Amino acid sequence: YCYLDLLYNYFPNIMLLLLFVILAIGFGVYTYKDIFSILPIIGSIATTYGGWQKSSRILRIGMLISSSILIIHDWHFGAYAGILTYIMVLSSTLIGLIRNDLVKK
Repeated sequence: YCYLDLLYNYFPNIMLLLLFVILAIGFGVYTYKDIFSILPIIGSIATTYGGWQKSSRILRIGMLISSSILIIHDWHFGAYAGILTYIMVLSSTLIGLIRNDLVKK
């Protein structure tokens, strides 16, 4: 949603964010198997919240949290392709954080 604001000077309503969070929690409760089933809910909420902010730094932090959580989730369920995917996302996010937020220009 950072891009919507940049391109069209439009920022979505906070109620839409709340709807996505409620849906993530609802689907998470519906598909609950064990304590590890909560991890995708947390990851989804972190990504959604980060994407709703005007700051790309907060988006990167949300992706960092989400990727880390989903690596643990995929490891528990033996989804090795998912682990590799989220390691790539985590690496890319860390590079973005270091280049854009930690290193002063």
